[in-house]
Amino acid sequence: MRHIGTLPSENAARRFTAFLLTQDITASSEQDAEEWIIWVHDENNVARGREALENFRQDPNGEIYLQAETAAEQIVRKRLETEKQNQKNVRDLRGQWNRQPGSQQRPLTLSVVVLTVLVFFFSGSSSPRRRLNRSPASASDSPSFSVNDTLRFCSIAEYRRTGDPLVSIKQGQIWRLVTPILLHPGGIWHLVFNMLWLWQLGGIIESRRSKLTLACVLLLTAVLSNLAQAIMPLDLPAPLTPFSGNPIFGGMSGVVYGLLGYLWVTGRLDPGSGIFLHPNTVMLMIGWACLCLTGFLGPVANTAHFAGLFVGMAVANFTLNPGRQA
Repeated sequence: MRHIGTLPSENAARRFTAFLLTQDITASSEQDAEEWIIWVHDENNVARGREALENFRQDPNGEIYLQAETAAEQIVRKRLETEKQNQKNVRDLRGQWNRQPGSQQRPLTLSVVVLTVLVFFFSGSSSPRRRLNRSPASASDSPSFSVNDTLRFCSIAEYRRTGDPLVSIKQGQIWRLVTPILLHPGGIWHLVFNMLWLWQLGGIIESRRSKLTLACVLLLTAVLSNLAQAIMPLDLPAPLTPFSGNPIFGGMSGVVYGLLGYLWVTGRLDPGSGIFLHPNTVMLMIGWACLCLTGFLGPVANTAHFAGLFVGMAVANFTLNPGRQA
C-alpha cells in the first residue's frame, strides 16, 4: 500500500477513491489533521493513481467524478455477491465426511469400491501372509494365485521368461494397464485406506462434476501410474532407490493421488466450482507419500503415487485451460 497524495476534504477523498475503483484501482483514504491521505493498495497501480489524482485536482467536480460514486457502489455490491456465492459453493473437505451425498449420487464410485473389495477377497489378498513382493522371482504362480496373475500388470511366468514388464501388454492383454489397481497385496489396511479415500475424493468428483469426468480421471491416472511403476528400473541407485520399479505390484494408491491432484488444482484454478481441498488435507496426503519414500512402511509403489498425483494435476490444468500453450 502506497501513499500517493492528499485531498482537502472527505467528500473529495470519497469521490476520488470511488473513481479509482471504477478504473480497477483499489484505494482508501485516511484523515490526517485537515487533509485526507489517499492510499493505493496495489504497488503496481501507484503511477496510474498519481496521474489520476493530478487530473482530479484540476476538475474535482467533473461529471465523470460525480457519477463515480454510484458506479463504485455497484462494483462493490457485485463483488460482495460474487464472494458470497463463491463461499456458498465451496465445500471444505473436512466437512465432507459428515455431509457426503448418498451412494445414489455416486454409483460409479460405489461400483469401483465394491469391485475392488470383491477382488481383494476372491484373490486371496485377505490372507495375512499375502504381501507385496519386491522380487518377481519370489512371487508364486500356483493356481491359488490365478486371479492375481490375471489382473497383475504382467504374467509372472512370462516376465520370468522375457524380463520385459510389458510382455503381457504386447500380447494384447490390455486390461492389465488398469487392473493392478484392483489388487491390494498389502493387506486389509492397504485396502481400507485406499477405499476410504476413493469414496471420499471420487465421490466429490462424481457428485460435483460428472460420472464421465471421474471415469476419465480414474482410467487415465490408473494407466499412466501403472505404466510408470512397471517400467522403472528394478534397482535404481540412491537417492532414487525408493522409486525403483516392479511389475508385480498392486493398489489403488496411484488413482487416489490422481484424484487428489485433480481436486487440488481444480479448486485453486476454479474457486467457483464448489470444489475445495483444505491445505491440511493436501499436506497430510503429501506427507504420507513422503513417509512411504523412507521405507519405514515397507515396499511401496512410490512411483505410482507421484505419477498419479502429477497426472491428476495435469488433467485438471488442461481441462480448465485447454487453450494454454506450454
